[in-house]
Amino acid sequence: MLKFQWFFVGALLVNAARAFSWDFVVSTKDQLDFYVNNTKTTEHMNGRQPTVLDYDSVNDNILFVDVYSNSTYSYHLPTKQSTKLVNSNILTFDLAFDPAKRILFWSEPQVKSIYWTSVKPGSKSTNGNLLFKMENEIPEALAVDSCRGYIYWTNTNLSSPSIGRAKFDGTDRKTIVSNIRYTPVAITLDQQTKKIYWINSEGINYSIESSDLDGANRNILLTASTHHDPIAISVSKDYIYWISKATHSIWTLPKNSDTLTDRGNELIKSSNEIIDIFAHYKIEDQIRNIEECQHLSNLTESKRIQETTTALPAIDYTEFCEHDATNENRFSCKCPEGIYREKCEEFVCMNYCFNGDCTLNKDGQPQCGCKKGYSGRRCEINICRGYCLNSGTCTVDDKLMPICKCQPGHEGSRCETDVRATTTSKNVESTTSTVTEIAKTYNTSDLPRIPSTSSDNCNCTSVRAAADAFESERMANGDGEFVDSGDSGVDRSLIALGVICGVLAITCVMLITKIMQLTKRPRIKKRFIVNKNVTPMTARPDQCEITIENCCNMNICETPCFEPGSTIRPSLLDAKPGKEEKKNLISHMEYPED
Repeated sequence: MLKFQWFFVGALLVNAARAFSWDFVVSTKDQLDFYVNNTKTTEHMNGRQPTVLDYDSVNDNILFVDVYSNSTYSYHLPTKQSTKLVNSNILTFDLAFDPAKRILFWSEPQVKSIYWTSVKPGSKSTNGNLLFKMENEIPEALAVDSCRGYIYWTNTNLSSPSIGRAKFDGTDRKTIVSNIRYTPVAITLDQQTKKIYWINSEGINYSIESSDLDGANRNILLTASTHHDPIAISVSKDYIYWISKATHSIWTLPKNSDTLTDRGNELIKSSNEIIDIFAHYKIEDQIRNIEECQHLSNLTESKRIQETTTALPAIDYTEFCEHDATNENRFSCKCPEGIYREKCEEFVCMNYCFNGDCTLNKDGQPQCGCKKGYSGRRCEINICRGYCLNSGTCTVDDKLMPICKCQPGHEGSRCETDVRATTTSKNVESTTSTVTEIAKTYNTSDLPRIPSTSSDNCNCTSVRAAADAFESERMANGDGEFVDSGDSGVDRSLIALGVICGVLAITCVMLITKIMQLTKRPRIKKRFIVNKNVTPMTARPDQCEITIENCCNMNICETPCFEPGSTIRPSLLDAKPGKEEKKNLISHMEYPED
């Protein structure tokens, strides 16, 4: 009898699965919204808030990341049961799932990494395995090619945005699309057309492009300059879907559109923020007549339902509901407010607030009371970060406002003002005040008004010219005594200093010239030998006491030797003064014998 009951329940769930169909699913708030012919069906996630999505087309599972715990779950559509697949301590940006090998990939841009894990039956939740740790790339959006075994990612590094791919084992890694004008924010893959589609976005500008799986034959499908802020893209058998974050709407474009005249159609506009989208694309439609996908041919719709039927009996939670939860039936727990999961084992506030205390609001959702100095929905923003300039120290006052303690040389509410610039401004103001006081000693009614200096830029040319004209007129009329301005005194001082320097320079030149003349002594250019047979001059008591041999290489000695004028040859008497000594000496010399 019990086996029959289990079979009956399984049959009902199979029929429900067959009856449940959808065109696309979106994640918003704490629910999944399924659309078929623009009619919405909502599935609540029991306290979880799904963000990024993917779809296991073989086992009919929606894969999503819970923003509260940052863990990845699978949501089985026939049984409406969730299973944790991955634990992560870092923000997961995107998911990509390979239904053939049952490998789940995810990206963590904060650490520039891509991870993977196996989710085959019997696998336990894990922290994942590192596939890539990148240096110059920031991987965000992901897509997989299950037929050929490739994973694709968008690199959002603003210096060189690109699209790369590699084998599932990390080999054959290369960049297939570069020279992208904007930042590639989302990507998807279509097996049937053998193309990848991606969104480029920057500011108000965005475009949708496509290319072959190897990056060749790039084609721009749409380009626009509107405030859409597209964040996700997905493809079905006939359409391309994308989300406009700015307008909370879903847009579509025919997949076979090959011109830029089609701007797309706004399909759904939501009152809530839409985070991600995934279009329902049956696996048999994707792989039909594709040779590389033959290994997926057995994973058909009938095979999927057959596998689901064998595993249909759900877990009996009667004895496992925690935290005083009650049983709605034998297969689910009704959790108290603030608690969730299948067995009500976790609190929604667990690890929700980064720098604050978590409480529940009137809707049972977590909210944060941030610590002093933090703000944001999850207290993730440090209000002091980047507030104080020029190495100032930031603190928070009693009104929870940042205040700065500036380093020496700077001042201002954010230490943005250089004190030296302020000092210059004060000097200008002081000078203006002095000019004003001087003007008051005269008939100030005849002077133009001196404007106040409200900034560092002061132009006093017109004021000074008027004051000079006024003073000249007073002197011409004999009114008062002439008062020399400060600038005239400066000019006279400079002139006097210049004159003094000129006189000193001329004096120095004259002294140097005189010294050079005094130190210059005549020299005989030829070498002579003194005739030693001549009577030494020491025998002449009325003359100098040195011999000719002691003269300095035929130079005139320090104490010149003179002979009486009567002894000088008549031919030398007419010689020019100053050369007498030299000629007298030469007359007593003879050239060496050859």
